[in-house]
Amino acid sequence: MEVAMPTAGDNGLGGCGIPGGECDPNIECEDFARRNYGSYYWALRALVGMHSKLNIAHEYLQDTTITNLLSLERIAEVFTAPPATNDLDTLASLLGVIF
Repeated sequence: MEVAMPTAGDNGLGGCGIPGGECDPNIECEDFARRNYGSYYWALRALVGMHSKLNIAHEYLQDTTITNLLSLERIAEVFTAPPATNDLDTLASLLGVIF
């Protein structure tokens, strides 16, 4: 079995520095412990957890920004048809203003 270390080629660390990226290193604690790098394993596990939290925050910020910039509620209000009115009421209102 090939041991995946942080300096190895395709070890799953490539997306750890990219918001929205896939951060899933292909590492085992035993591989690090054999080389006396046990604490590095836990540091990488913490990195994966932090990256997951940052992805959640990034998605929330992105969604909030899009909603605020597009103001979807305001666009819906502007382009919604006005409520149906009774033409007789409108005529009576106009006549009331005239007389």
